[in-house]
Amino acid sequence: MIKKWLDTFFLLTVSIMSWANDFEVDGIYYHLNEDGKSVRVTYDVTHHNSYTNSVIIPSSVTHDGKDYSVTSIGIAAFHSCSGLTSITIPNSVRSIGTAAFSGCSGLTSIAIPNSVRSIGSAAFSGCSGLTSITIPNSVTSINEKAFHSCSGLTSITIPNSVTSIGTAAFARCASLKSITIPDSVTRVGAGVFYQCSGLMSVVIGSGVRSIGAAAFSGCSALKNITCTAADVPTTNESVFRNVSQSEATLYVPKSSVNKYKKTNQWKDFGKILPMSKR
Repeated sequence: MIKKWLDTFFLLTVSIMSWANDFEVDGIYYHLNEDGKSVRVTYDVTHHNSYTNSVIIPSSVTHDGKDYSVTSIGIAAFHSCSGLTSITIPNSVRSIGTAAFSGCSGLTSIAIPNSVRSIGSAAFSGCSGLTSITIPNSVTSINEKAFHSCSGLTSITIPNSVTSIGTAAFARCASLKSITIPDSVTRVGAGVFYQCSGLMSVVIGSGVRSIGAAAFSGCSALKNITCTAADVPTTNESVFRNVSQSEATLYVPKSSVNKYKKTNQWKDFGKILPMSKR
């Protein structure tokens, strides 16, 4: 389903972006930004999935005697480049666009520099070869489907700079074993960890106020949740659907144990215990 969505998205994008690249240097395609001083990495509109092997994006590029700073990776720039095995992103890049690396199944690792502030929707969706990701502390939000169907992903580090995690951001990451949602996050989107069937433990930060529908639905291996929020986060009835809650343990602040025991969706855990001080 996600592949069909991404392919449809890309075809629509190409149809309205015939100007996708303005020039090419050393095998990398660029489009001029509105300021006329910087560029974003894009694709060859006639052969959009042409990037293969290792690609090193420079921090600046020269074209027709003029220097341009490389400030972003554009929409669908590396979409479906299954032959791409590694990518080097310079510290000049501030954003990774929608579906930028979607479907790059051969990509096994990536270092996101501290200059990046935003990770677009479905940016790494379908990157099944990725095993670990460290999100830099410059990023404030993880957009919808950002890492959807990264089936090989076993670990991910979310920094305290992130305040929101979008819908289905990590859905179908079947190899993910544990996750810590930092205290800075206030909203966890719907279906964020939907069908993360290998997920066994979760730590939910103290700042979380709401958790969207089906956020942990299908997390059949989930056995331990630590929710450090003193005020019980609001949820939808489907938040823990297909989770064996009666066999799982919920750890919460000592002063809030009774609150959780009386609140729908939370009260169904087999054990609700006071957590140890962190």
